[in-house]
Amino acid sequence: MFARRSGRLGGFAIGLVMILGYYLLSVLGDVLVSARIFPPLAAAWFPNLIFGVITAVLLIAAGGVVPLRRRIGRSGGPGPGAGEGPAEGQARS
Repeated sequence: MFARRSGRLGGFAIGLVMILGYYLLSVLGDVLVSARIFPPLAAAWFPNLIFGVITAVLLIAAGGVVPLRRRIGRSGGPGPGAGEGPAEGQARS
């Protein structure tokens, strides 16, 4: 009973922490531009770069990175199951 609620609450808390972290990184970028340490373009991309690196590290640590060849097949076409059978709403002939 409580595990389900704590799961939702935990997800909400993680979301809030991520929003706060992104905002703080954005403010840090503004400060670095004001101090003429970063150029404005680099400061604008700074939070996205940091979150991208964190995402890549977490994906690799979780084993969620699948090589592109395995996903789309060796021939470069769609993977298994794609294109099989009629499309939705169409009857078989």
